[in-house]
Amino acid sequence: HDDQELLSLVNLTDEFGKVTASGNLADFIPMLQYLPNRTMKVFVDLNRRFQTFIQKIINEHYKSFDKNNIRDITDSLIDQCQGKKTDENANIQISDEKIVNLVNDIFGA
Repeated sequence: HDDQELLSLVNLTDEFGKVTASGNLADFIPMLQYLPNRTMKVFVDLNRRFQTFIQKIINEHYKSFDKNNIRDITDSLIDQCQGKKTDENANIQISDEKIVNLVNDIFGA
């Protein structure tokens, strides 16, 4: 496939699976989390890269957002966020930062 962004995401997901499947002694012996740990460094780096990828997608959605053309869950969350900002009586308000976390959770599920 020639879509580099898609290939990058697939590779990132594959790396994530390998790192999480490899096990980490710090999961069983919490004191070890304070020692240098290559697996944990790789895990943190993968999460940072995935967060950057999600943020890019959301930024693109904000740029092309059209309230009259909701394309996917990200657009729906943006619509919800913007709609609640204008409604003083809204009980629930989704912040822009929460959208990144919600999309990240949905992708990760």
